[in-house]
Amino acid sequence: MHNTQTFEQRSYPARSQALPRDAAGLWISVMGFFQSRGNFHWEQVSGRFAFHVIHAGKGIMKANGQEWEVSAGDLFLFWPNMHIIYYDKTGFPWRYTWFNIEGPKAEEAIRATGLNPENPRLDVSGTRSFQDWLKKTASSFKTSHYTPLFPATSAWECLGLLEGMMQEDPKQAPTSLELAEQVRQLLDVQPLQILSVGQLAKELKVDRSTIFRSFKKRFGVSAKEYLSSRQLAQSSQLLARSAMSVKEIAAACGFRNHCHFTRRFRREFGLSPLAWRKEKKAHEPRR
Repeated sequence: MHNTQTFEQRSYPARSQALPRDAAGLWISVMGFFQSRGNFHWEQVSGRFAFHVIHAGKGIMKANGQEWEVSAGDLFLFWPNMHIIYYDKTGFPWRYTWFNIEGPKAEEAIRATGLNPENPRLDVSGTRSFQDWLKKTASSFKTSHYTPLFPATSAWECLGLLEGMMQEDPKQAPTSLELAEQVRQLLDVQPLQILSVGQLAKELKVDRSTIFRSFKKRFGVSAKEYLSSRQLAQSSQLLARSAMSVKEIAAACGFRNHCHFTRRFRREFGLSPLAWRKEKKAHEPRR
């Protein structure tokens, strides 16, 4: 294991601060605040359930042969005995709050939030209550202005917010096959000029890497490649059947600009869009 210790971390015991849920077989053992100084890299086998809620920065988490990009507004969870590699990206040092949850009811409580070993990441950036929680937690740790009960109560509040999100949207995370089918359906019906894999990932609340893996496994090509083939197919139809200019067709089919469209089209068909259109017109039957 290669671990780079370029960070500052403070942790606060929370187990002794008994709360009612302790009697139900569930407790917070410790909570902490982490600040990377950049180029942080860590590898470990997790010994317990450990929540991480990102305040700032971005990086990568790898576990169970999968990879997720995590950034501000994301929550990711370590499961016991999970082999994990995680690191922040150059120029985007991480800052996050973390806490450990333990007890015989821990796994049951965590699964009730929608998190599982196959999907240990959750985007909470669009939830106002979570944004308020992030600001309050970061401010309290930064200034050290908090009561002795704060670490435990703050962690319980986070779990309560997760539980509330599931009650508002109780749908479970789709399987890899279901996700691939959802992505293809959206790729087939959305207007090309406003479509991107990044937008789909945001709409479906999953990582782009998750879309890539599930789509590639199901259809043999990536979602980006599938989208590209659809763009080129529609552009060729417009060239053959409409009087639109190359620039107009490029915009209608979602290409960055007409130069980018021309390069992609030539690579696929061996001719520029105008030359391809001219050849098609020459072979049309005269009326």
